[in-house]
Amino acid sequence: MFERSLACSVLLLSLAACSSDPSTHGSADGGAGADGSAGGDAADHDATGDATDHDATGDAESDGASPDATAESCQDRLPAAAVVALDREVRVTNDPPAPMGIFDPSVVYPAGAPGGAMAYSAISAKDDIATRIALSSDGGQTWIYVAQANTPLALPNDLGRLISEVSSLVLDPLEPDPSRRWKLFTHRYLAKGTDLRYDIGHISLQVAAAPEGPWSLPVANVGWSGASTISSEGARFLAQDAPALTDCVAFTEPSALALPDGTLALALGCVSLTPTSSIRVVLLRSTDHALTWSYAGLLVPATDAPCLGRTPGATRANAAELFAAGGKTWLSVSPEHPALGYRGCAFVEVTELSTATLARDRHGAPAVTALLTTPSDQFAGACAYAEGAAEPRAMMSVAFVTDPRIFRIVRGEVTLTP
Repeated sequence: MFERSLACSVLLLSLAACSSDPSTHGSADGGAGADGSAGGDAADHDATGDATDHDATGDAESDGASPDATAESCQDRLPAAAVVALDREVRVTNDPPAPMGIFDPSVVYPAGAPGGAMAYSAISAKDDIATRIALSSDGGQTWIYVAQANTPLALPNDLGRLISEVSSLVLDPLEPDPSRRWKLFTHRYLAKGTDLRYDIGHISLQVAAAPEGPWSLPVANVGWSGASTISSEGARFLAQDAPALTDCVAFTEPSALALPDGTLALALGCVSLTPTSSIRVVLLRSTDHALTWSYAGLLVPATDAPCLGRTPGATRANAAELFAAGGKTWLSVSPEHPALGYRGCAFVEVTELSTATLARDRHGAPAVTALLTTPSDQFAGACAYAEGAAEPRAMMSVAFVTDPRIFRIVRGEVTLTP
């Protein structure tokens, strides 16, 4: 059960694996091993690299060109990884039961703010995943449950249920309608028992005047043309609207960021099956508070994956998290091994958000400022970061596949100083 649960799980992502021959599910992309081991040498994570080789010019092409350095040499240039303490778990007071745990935090806690809000996935079963909201008034040291923003929606004729996960919570302060100033994006898709159809879904939007709600019902905001009208009906933007995105058979892992000028940026994982199964992180932008979107560019091509961590065999990167800290824009992203799943988080400065430009070193590889990993080999990612939180400011989703409460959130500290 857990082999398929994690290989084609609430986490992730491979439509090629998760919608094909069930015999392949044990080693599907994005999965962790059923016995809890993820392979690889954990000792690699504490190797030091030459961080001075980085620059923040962003002069490398952002169109997905491969770095001209080998994966081994770009890994040699990575900074030392910070390690989360697995016992520093994020728990939510008064949280309703979620037998399989909580996962995928999205935190709004600006510097100097008296309080913060967190959206997270509550997992009761593979086909019972919902988004909840918690508040904190002590820098994120403690969280108190205040709302369930959505619930699974049963479709007629026993077709299954639409579930919501990998949420992104954002405060949009320049939104002219006060009832829409808090926005919640999720990947909402079809689940029927253990069958998860990431491609039959959309990126949904919910709005509220305050994080405790009441929240509007989820509606399609960003979608794609596919096997079902669930993926496209009512959406304000379709992948096929942009020539660069026509191969996207699904979007997932949304991350929204409100900019000082009122623009909304939205990072998304684009799942493509052409010519082979792959994921790249793309960027959309909206100047009218999510009423319409346009394509801004490619943030993280799949070819960057080997340079975003020290896991041999990483073939793609996903789980982007956009955030502001220290007057700069940052991206956290998780490199993904095709059989082992997410393997930590890399933090990279976004030098120009309007053109989706990452800081890159002189070889064209992402100029990674910080890495966050686990002390043991296990599924680890995505990450969140809140500038206004007390240390440690980062959070990481970690899977414990030998325990019924598989999905947990732990704390970790990274230093964002290029």
